[in-house]
Amino acid sequence: MGVISGIRTYHEAYSKLVEHYTSTFALRAEISRTLEALPKIHSQWDIKNMTENMIIVQEKYAILKENRMNEAFLESEFLSIVARKFPPEILKSSDRFA
Repeated sequence: MGVISGIRTYHEAYSKLVEHYTSTFALRAEISRTLEALPKIHSQWDIKNMTENMIIVQEKYAILKENRMNEAFLESEFLSIVARKFPPEILKSSDRFA
């Protein structure tokens, strides 16, 4: 079902579209800021901080995954931000855990 299906007036349809599309972009920006603020983990043995970061990453991923419009964002920018927060050793082996 479309975002504006069933809406009969132009004004209501326009308002609904603006709300839908702007909230998605605002949400992405807010989540990006949150992820950028996470501390960078330098050692694969820093389990405590890695776990804390992963909890936040998983929570934000789940929020974005609810809307199909975020798929490209998740595969590109989101993944790029997350990759910068973890040690290279973890990233190299992460495909074994996916």
